[in-house]
Amino acid sequence: KFDGTPVRIEGDYIVLYDDEGRITGHFGIQRDITEEYKIKKELEVNKERLDLALTGADVGLWDWNITSGEVYFSDIWLTKIGLAADHPTMQWSEWLNYVHPSERSLVKEKLETHLNGKTPFYESEHRFLMKNGNWKWVLDRGMVCERDDTGRALRAAGTLLDITEKKQIQEELRTLSFTDYLTGLYNRRFFFETLQHWIADAIRSERNFSFCLIDLDHFKKINDTLGHQAREEALIFFADFLSDEIRSCDILARFGGEEFVILLGDVSGKEAANIMNRISRKLKRQIINLRNRESTTITFSAGIADLYELKDKKPEVFTSYADRRLYSAKSRGRDCIVWQDIKI
Repeated sequence: KFDGTPVRIEGDYIVLYDDEGRITGHFGIQRDITEEYKIKKELEVNKERLDLALTGADVGLWDWNITSGEVYFSDIWLTKIGLAADHPTMQWSEWLNYVHPSERSLVKEKLETHLNGKTPFYESEHRFLMKNGNWKWVLDRGMVCERDDTGRALRAAGTLLDITEKKQIQEELRTLSFTDYLTGLYNRRFFFETLQHWIADAIRSERNFSFCLIDLDHFKKINDTLGHQAREEALIFFADFLSDEIRSCDILARFGGEEFVILLGDVSGKEAANIMNRISRKLKRQIINLRNRESTTITFSAGIADLYELKDKKPEVFTSYADRRLYSAKSRGRDCIVWQDIKI
């Protein structure tokens, strides 16, 4: 400029020649693009910052042209899902194929609900197929950013965040919340949640199942004579023994202390008693070798109830039946199984 301030210019020029082809001058138009260039550089810097932030946070961007069905993905997710950098788009129908089959219908439902203007934004946690064939959990969020005069959605944009590690931690915590720390069996909490489902399913399908409440006999003597470590070893042995003796479809849990519980599917109380008597006879032949070089044996008593005999088919009633029959088994001298002689 005249005041000495440097400017950035852009020009279009025509070179002038004489009759012999020699350059005699030039003619052109110039314009000041200083502000335009400044804005462009700021946009480039901001884009670089955004790319760095998204890369650091492992977040991908998607931009969906709803009219054409084309979905654009940012570089970081192009790499993850195996698209070429020079082809960063796919059709909506293709994109949906990357969603886990068991979750596609829910994703479609959530998206359609948002597109119809019934929710302020779209959000879904689902599994997404990576190029290596593995499924990753993602938090998929977005919103409509353009509608026509009738309110029809034209464009939506959003983000994909890998939450696989979070899901794994949640699953580990869930497993811990349902697992007995010593034996590795299900705990009392999980058992009662499962019992409620079993009752509802059995009533719906008109099927029977049995509830077996088990208590180890004179177990306190092991702790008193052989020590706390021996007690824990015996509990672990018994848990493993029972696990091997029941079907994979049955439910085994530690009820607390030296009490265990089993749900036997499609089994009547009488049939359950026969099963528990077989297990009891086999247990008596087992020698538990302890780390302190001592050995011991154990027996158990059990109270059994089945669903068909319950007038009020509730978990607490089931427990009451089995508990009273367990008490009757202990009253008979233990090492005993009772399944029908209590009237409630």
